Amino acid sequence: MKIKKKITNHRLIIYITLVILPSLLLTQALVFWDKERAKTELYEEAHRAASLHAMYLQSFISETIGRMESLALLITSQNGEMDQIMGIITKVHHQDPRFSGFYWVQPSGEILISSNPMNKEVNLLDRNYFQKVLETGSTYVSKPHVGRVTGRIIVSIATPIVSENEITGVLVGSLRLDAIERYLKQFAGEETIQVRDENGQWLIMNSDTAADIPTINAEVNTQRVSWIVRAGIPDLSREWYIQSYLFYFFVTLILIHILYTLMKYQWLKRQLKLEKLQNDAQKLELIGSLAASTAHEIRNPLTGIKGLTTLLSEKYDDEKDQFYFSIIQQEINRINAIVSELLVLGKPTIQTVENYDLHSILSEITPIIESEANLYNVELHIQMVEEPLPITCSKDHIKQVLLNISKNALEAMPNGGCLTITSGLQKDHAKVEISDTGNGIPPEVMERIFDPFFTSKKNGTGLGLVVCKRILDMYGGTISITGTSEKGTSVGITLPLTKEKD
Repeated sequence: MKIKKKITNHRLIIYITLVILPSLLLTQALVFWDKERAKTELYEEAHRAASLHAMYLQSFISETIGRMESLALLITSQNGEMDQIMGIITKVHHQDPRFSGFYWVQPSGEILISSNPMNKEVNLLDRNYFQKVLETGSTYVSKPHVGRVTGRIIVSIATPIVSENEITGVLVGSLRLDAIERYLKQFAGEETIQVRDENGQWLIMNSDTAADIPTINAEVNTQRVSWIVRAGIPDLSREWYIQSYLFYFFVTLILIHILYTLMKYQWLKRQLKLEKLQNDAQKLELIGSLAASTAHEIRNPLTGIKGLTTLLSEKYDDEKDQFYFSIIQQEINRINAIVSELLVLGKPTIQTVENYDLHSILSEITPIIESEANLYNVELHIQMVEEPLPITCSKDHIKQVLLNISKNALEAMPNGGCLTITSGLQKDHAKVEISDTGNGIPPEVMERIFDPFFTSKKNGTGLGLVVCKRILDMYGGTISITGTSEKGTSVGITLPLTKEKD
């Protein structure tokens, strides 16, 4: 129970280390990246909003000034008829919500006509905008100030009334700041809009605006005003951070969990492969032990049986008896061959090794391969490089490997074909490639081709290629097999070149 609990805790620690912690770290990085991306978008949105509202405000001011100048022309056409002028400005005041009042002002600054009730006399001569109109003879827009008639903060637009090239009066309109704010709000989305003049005095100021929100300024430039519009976009909320964190955490958790599962699958696959190799090694060790302890016991009676069979075959000349004796001899030879392979498979005994040229070994076995090829009606092509391929080995072992593989290739071509044997260099290794044009090897057979006792041949032992691999491993060589069904097979053998002594 304790061991099981310990294993469970160990797995939990591995899972937290490989999945949970990387998910948290990656989530932090992704949330930081997403925050920077979102803030960039807020900045761009604020920039667009500021530019749009500056354009809207510029259009509003231009239209308002145009309205004032048109009204001034209409008043000029009344030839000083005070009642008519009073009716006109009162009517426009009620129709246009932008203005809190209109005033007919004499050049001396006294207000003669007002659309708002007046309880006292008001003089505007000291107002800077009024003086500017008298000086320039053109429309002028004031800074934000407290109106002397209404008592509220306004922006005054003053337009001269000219008769015969002489300023006979000034039409003053009190522009409501809340009217400007209402006008801009109808185009606003989530952004907060603020407006100030060139001197930094606020026309529209939202006191509830956070100081750290992304804000962008845009200028309103006309001939009469130079204002600045500031657009502020609300910063990322706490809810945004929570949603972003949860989203990226679950996404990264799923992805890393998938990777963890794949890694675990590969690890288990590797473990199974290692266990399989260990099992094979144990099998080989067991086979070696059995072969070493029983080889002599098997061969001794076989030697006696073989000798007696030979004597009997000399005594009985009948053709049928000779046929039986030949079969007995073949089976005895087969038993001897299997015992020999078992000895090599279980624990190969390195015989006396010497330096040989691989070409000389190939040359010695070429007649044997040629005779076998003639029996199978197979064309044989041997191609060797000119430079020598010195290797250190037991000649008999390498002959056994080359003959075994060549025999397999010939047996794969029962209806004839072509067997090609080539030699060459591969970095610091000598290489021999044996290719046939036979039936090839199916994928399911290829997966188990080096398993002991696995064979697809009717009379095979399943030890030939395993013995070849064991011999090559003993000398630091390799064997690789490629090919598919119906397209032939190619077997590559490499052996390390003998290093020259200094």
